[in-house]
Amino acid sequence: MMKCSFCGFSFDELAAQKGCNGCPFQGGCRKIKCPNCGFEMPEEAGLVKMLRSWRGKRNGTEHQGS
Repeated sequence: MMKCSFCGFSFDELAAQKGCNGCPFQGGCRKIKCPNCGFEMPEEAGLVKMLRSWRGKRNGTEHQGS
């Protein structure tokens, strides 16, 4: 799960991909678009995702996708 840094809405990263329909870049810009407010934020780096997942497993709460 991701959280919009503008409106605070929590959403699945795959739901954000739907916001790119009709865009001439079609996902080539590496930005995630909030399906709630339309705010675009940079895609989270793979290393950050891995560390966040590791931290969640270590704390006993597994975070999928965020």
